[in-house]
Amino acid sequence: MVTRSPKIILSLLFIVYAIFIMTPSVLQAATPPSQTTGEKIYVDRARGSNGLNTYLVIYPENEFWFLSEFREDGEGHQDRIMTERTRDHRVIEKRLQAFRRRLKNLELESPAQIQEQNRQRRTSKPPLKFTQQVWLTQETWSWDWERKFSDWVNTSGTRSFLFDHGIATDCADVAIAYRWIFARMNGLPAGNTLAGSQTLFTNESMRSQWQRLPTAVDWWNDQLFRTALDFVLDNTYTHSLFRDSYPIEIRPESFSTGVHHLDLYSTTTGHTMLVNNLDTRPGARDVLKLIYSDVPRARRQLAQTPYYRSTQFAKNGGGFLRARWPVLTPQGWQLASGPTHPGYSTEQYEPELMRGYHYFSDAIEAHLNPNSQIVGRFQSLLEDIEQRMIARKDIVEQGFEACQRISCEPESSSWDQWSTPSRDRAIRMRIEYALNTLKTFDGQFSQLTQLWLDFLNHRISIAGDEMTFRILTEKMYNEEASSDPRDTIKQRWGFKNSFEPDVAKSF
Repeated sequence: MVTRSPKIILSLLFIVYAIFIMTPSVLQAATPPSQTTGEKIYVDRARGSNGLNTYLVIYPENEFWFLSEFREDGEGHQDRIMTERTRDHRVIEKRLQAFRRRLKNLELESPAQIQEQNRQRRTSKPPLKFTQQVWLTQETWSWDWERKFSDWVNTSGTRSFLFDHGIATDCADVAIAYRWIFARMNGLPAGNTLAGSQTLFTNESMRSQWQRLPTAVDWWNDQLFRTALDFVLDNTYTHSLFRDSYPIEIRPESFSTGVHHLDLYSTTTGHTMLVNNLDTRPGARDVLKLIYSDVPRARRQLAQTPYYRSTQFAKNGGGFLRARWPVLTPQGWQLASGPTHPGYSTEQYEPELMRGYHYFSDAIEAHLNPNSQIVGRFQSLLEDIEQRMIARKDIVEQGFEACQRISCEPESSSWDQWSTPSRDRAIRMRIEYALNTLKTFDGQFSQLTQLWLDFLNHRISIAGDEMTFRILTEKMYNEEASSDPRDTIKQRWGFKNSFEPDVAKSF
């Protein structure tokens, strides 16, 4: 353990605060893509002589641009043909030009335009009807069922639940999968809008190739349900989920586990996260915890995180949401409009919510639990930073070994697997959050200072050398660490040729 005199400790803290004030914030939210660079849906309405549509969907998610192609079948459903992802939007533009040469009638349309066009098509030429359903609707959604859904997520909303049941996920899939599984278990309706065609696919939708699939009492053994769920997860994404959701009131009586958090333009976290823990007890350490998956879609253990966010959402950028309820109308299944649901509110987008708070997450947690414990929350934050640093150590070392054998050039799958730009921004965000907490409560809680100094003196082995978190935290915070998997382990942690003496100038 490295000891410091009180004078040195005070000097260290003074320099920390000075750096915090003078250093530009790394917590600024990513600027939402403009209308010309955000989500775009192109439609070709004349593929061959059968009049079936082809859809191209382009959208940003985390650090990637995605281009997905969907084609309709003769029954009015769609299939995903391909998906490409890249960090370079110019690659997407080149691929779009190639599609334009092949699809001569490709036109840019809004989701509302596509929905209306396809509604008119279904009116003039109704889709095939099947007597079989994925499951029979026996109940209707209500606030009581939302509470039961919340109770179920309390017990089943674990990192391993979907993994243990063999369900592959990406960003939006976690929230959708939990909703569909619960609905299947209880005879409730489930429905999501498909990317591309903007068609509402429900538990009463059916495809001819599914009619002979066996069913079972338990959802995990029900092959028909598993096939339909896989189809829904493969044909939806963050933007379609956002349109299928409504914003909620940030109050304990309206907010519960099972709520999903969606960020259309995030560069630091999962884009869709599911609230799996809400602690409203006095003195709570973590008011909110959320689970999430990542891209590409794969069977994986979910990640879990306390809630940290700097800036308030714009109304079209995401927020805390619930799924809109499917309702049966004379025109068929539709999703109820947002304002008709209990707990609907846009207060999370209003400036009043942030009054007195520097960070959006602080405002959210104060509204949900005004008696949470600042010292406990700070300790949880430091534990989260440490866990992320340890996880980064593992991926850096594994990536270094892998990239000695294979190419890890930018845009390659190996680069995507072993580079760490999102991880590094998430760590820097939390470091700045910690520094802001120290600054905000300066002199009020001596425990915060001691927790910070204890954290900085924790040790970790980097390439065989023992380092304290003091110097690693400074390297990460000052953006000296490299996210490039082709660099050496020392370079990945911000050291040039050899490890410097473990004496940080600022921390």
